[in-house]
Amino acid sequence: QEKRAGIQHDINSTEKFKFWTSYGDIHFKTRNDNNGNKTWEECDKDALVLHHNGHVSMCHMPYAKWIPGGDSATYNSDATEHVIDGSAGTTTRHGMSINTGNGRITVPYTGVYQVDASIGIYRNYDTARSRLNLMKNGTDVIRQEHANDGGGLSDGGWKTFTLVHAIELSANDYISFDCVGKHDSGVYAVVSVVMLHGTATT
Repeated sequence: QEKRAGIQHDINSTEKFKFWTSYGDIHFKTRNDNNGNKTWEECDKDALVLHHNGHVSMCHMPYAKWIPGGDSATYNSDATEHVIDGSAGTTTRHGMSINTGNGRITVPYTGVYQVDASIGIYRNYDTARSRLNLMKNGTDVIRQEHANDGGGLSDGGWKTFTLVHAIELSANDYISFDCVGKHDSGVYAVVSVVMLHGTATT
């Protein structure tokens, strides 16, 4: 019990397996090239860190951030769903990929992913409701629509859609979005996806 760190199996009725350190953080490290002849110092991936203050960091979870390109003045009609695509900036880490040509974000591992999207959508007055759909492998998963004023169609213009959803995906599944109306870009359209947990097998 006076040691600074250790491993102990407590067999005195509690049956606890104890792994502890009384100072510093606990690091679980690996290396991307799967070479078995490496030292601790040569392992360059901090896969998991248990911080001395009790926090847990999963340091290499797949992540994507995408700012779509804005629609041009010749976007599809207010009554037609069309894919959100184009790019004003992308960031990917740890296996995530973004195809801005078809608006697909592809995940590298099986697991649960958190999707956050904030997208401005414009529709003309006296036309169909503006709409945002999250799709998995091309099939709708969840939808947001802007309610019309008093059941009519008079309230057009820009509306901000904010969608937050946790979704189960298999390795190489993709998500995408389509909408009714004209989608915005820049700070008015940002999508982020991060892996929460999963098998992460390779």
